[in-house]
Amino acid sequence: MHNEAVPVECERLSKQAWERANESSGLVLGVDDFAIRNGHTYNTGIHDRETMLDLLAGRKLEDLRAYAQQHPNFLQLQPKAVVMDLAQAYHTGISECFPNAIRIADRFHVHGYIIEALQEVRKSVQ
Repeated sequence: MHNEAVPVECERLSKQAWERANESSGLVLGVDDFAIRNGHTYNTGIHDRETMLDLLAGRKLEDLRAYAQQHPNFLQLQPKAVVMDLAQAYHTGISECFPNAIRIADRFHVHGYIIEALQEVRKSVQ
């Protein structure tokens, strides 16, 4: 029963998430990569504020472009903003896919850069 129910429910929830994202007037997407296999291989997650919409293999610009080309429902989204890390590939890819969306650097990476800059100042003052 489990083997039959889980794929059906997963498909239903995925369809529901995409419909909600398509209908949202204030959609904020998140795009972030994560390491698998001890940091040698990466995937990218695409999500709204509540739900993972999809996963794509890789984190390079070519990977995002290929995903957008193979998934027209992704390009039909009209996000108001996209939150992502500071990787140039994401900024380029998202600006190509959603030219009117505001691109926002995620707080984790901004925080890291601030701490790094403060450490450099602290070391130079010492």
